[in-house]
Amino acid sequence: MHYDRVMTTGNVGGPHTVLVENGGPCVVGGCTEIATASGMCNMHYKRIRRTGAAGSYERLRARVGLRITAKGYRYANVDGKSVPEHRLIMERKLGRPLHKHENVHHIDGDKLNNDPSNLELWVKTQPCGQRVTDKVAAAIRLLKQYPELASQEGFRLIMLESQEATDLMDRHELGEIIGALPMNA
Repeated sequence: MHYDRVMTTGNVGGPHTVLVENGGPCVVGGCTEIATASGMCNMHYKRIRRTGAAGSYERLRARVGLRITAKGYRYANVDGKSVPEHRLIMERKLGRPLHKHENVHHIDGDKLNNDPSNLELWVKTQPCGQRVTDKVAAAIRLLKQYPELASQEGFRLIMLESQEATDLMDRHELGEIIGALPMNA
């Protein structure tokens, strides 16, 4: 009690409990908000709980930057509100706000890949997972981007329409490799 008094008023006060009626003005000087807890508005009460000091009557500027939720989605602060980044990017791509029944699907399944080319607008609940064709396309893009890592693992990418593939086919080497693959692979 005395600690709270010092933090809010700067004065320890007497030994008797002073009841502050909630619903009146906040006890922090200059604050015009309604008291909801311990004679303080919600903002000042939370500040004391979080930092130990009520601070000034002014509202502090919202944090700037990004955060990632426990479910793996990146959120951005826009005008003091935390919004899902993938929805924000889709809204910018469309040039309009999203409707409540619309949601954004990550094609490659990576919730942090908010590149506009990786986002699709859906108008109903999404099924679990991703389409196999989308996952394969994402894997091929990744392998093309990092061919040196594929070669470190003992693989080399060959475009089937390339001269190199044609030469291998003529020597039956590629045909043997392709023929050796299981039919259901």
